[in-house]
Amino acid sequence: MQAKLLRFLQEKTIERIGELKPRTVDTRIVAATNKELLQECKKGRFREDLYYRLAVIPLHLPPLRERREDIPLLLHFFLKHFSAKHRKNIVGFSPQVHKALAENRWQGNIREMKNLVERLVLLHGKTESIEITELPEQYKADTTEKLSPGHLPEEKPIATSASSLKEMEIHAITEALKESGGNKSKAARFLGITRNTLLYRMAKYKLKPAFTKQEG
Repeated sequence: MQAKLLRFLQEKTIERIGELKPRTVDTRIVAATNKELLQECKKGRFREDLYYRLAVIPLHLPPLRERREDIPLLLHFFLKHFSAKHRKNIVGFSPQVHKALAENRWQGNIREMKNLVERLVLLHGKTESIEITELPEQYKADTTEKLSPGHLPEEKPIATSASSLKEMEIHAITEALKESGGNKSKAARFLGITRNTLLYRMAKYKLKPAFTKQEG
């Protein structure tokens, strides 16, 4: 397979199944791996010529455990996204949850965090914060110590309280339109619905985007 991929990168041609003539294609290759490819080359498991064909602009993305300053930002991003998607009124995490998740090793990196936050949102009750008792056992750390000042950023509410499902939906749509600068396609993707559904609900609630520069 590596030899076939190398030939494709060199010749920029492919042969479709059942065809006899090669086709020229113009593509851009983005490749990702969790392996140390230079070590794999030395061990004979990865072709060195293929490595240098692929490694035109190499980018190294450290795992979450090596960039812990990003953890609170990502947690709030996913909480805001899934709260809007699942129509929940959750303003944040308790300090104990923040501490436990900041100290987690995140072996599955961002995919693991995304799945965990969506699970917490789906199973959450009616309180404004996600509490330590809601965390799966493997994420609970020693939370008896007090957080030191500046250890984590200040909590900021992501949604106002709503007395009805209608108000919550209106708030979620309004926030999504605000975040997207009025771009309805982006707002729909943020909410996890189709653009037509968003337009229907905007018409239903007589909503207009606060920003009108982007009409996508």
